[in-house]
Amino acid sequence: HHMWMWWKPMESTKITIGAILQPVGGLAPDGSSIGQGYLTGTVVLIGFGNLHTSYKTGLLMETKVNDWLGIEFAIIDPDDDGTANMTGTALPGIPGGPVPNEEIDIPRFDIAFPMKFGNFQTKPKFSFTGREFDQVGINSEDSYETWAASIDARVTFGPLRITGEYSTGENLADGNNTGGIAAVDAMAYVDTQGVTRISDAEYDMWFLSARYTFTKKLAAFIYYGENEAENDRNPATQADDWFVEQSGYGLAFQYNITPQFYLRPEYTIHEYGDSNKRGAATTTDNGTRTTVGVRFNLAW
Repeated sequence: HHMWMWWKPMESTKITIGAILQPVGGLAPDGSSIGQGYLTGTVVLIGFGNLHTSYKTGLLMETKVNDWLGIEFAIIDPDDDGTANMTGTALPGIPGGPVPNEEIDIPRFDIAFPMKFGNFQTKPKFSFTGREFDQVGINSEDSYETWAASIDARVTFGPLRITGEYSTGENLADGNNTGGIAAVDAMAYVDTQGVTRISDAEYDMWFLSARYTFTKKLAAFIYYGENEAENDRNPATQADDWFVEQSGYGLAFQYNITPQFYLRPEYTIHEYGDSNKRGAATTTDNGTRTTVGVRFNLAW
């Protein structure tokens, strides 16, 4: 990831343009690391409690107010394909296809306030963007918003470090926000008057993790996280409701054989939910995945 340019108008303020780290992203849990990549798609409990961060194209301003308070503000490319990302019933009145053209796609705005008090750090943060479509039916709704609100915290007591985060929001699978359950998004439905309405997806997620350092070479990690996403869609019927919940938890150790080489055995369980609803009256058990393995890292 590369920035295009940066500028410091004053000693306490830096402005970066290019691939920036999203302010709305938070601390990663101590622990889960095995399975990163194409085989499982699971990284540090993403989708299991962690509203994680990643690099996106935009402008970031970072300001240090004083020794314990900072401000991060970003304007981010919403980064979508210009079409509606809604499951099921499409917006009506669209010539030539079921998906409306996108008329307005506003930039995403993130703001965060990193704080640090001795051995305690926290960062409340908020994100917002919106989309509007043309060629929709008469009186039909033509827009919806995506937002996220989150707070994380980390505290250290000698060899023990505890990290946690709580996040909530709407339509997080859209607008390039990360951490949402992508199958649950803003959804359209037709009311009794034949008018298309847009129903928002709602998210809640949290995680808690701990790291304990026994010696300079040996540390242990434990972690737990939950994600919940729902969309009632048409409030007049329960048969089209969406509800997905999943959790992840586990235990890991890290042993440094040398300062540049360590091994990390890990045992992680991902529960994909046993009573999920995906637009049908019946519930689905999406099962459980257990990951056991050892990760080797060599750095120089």
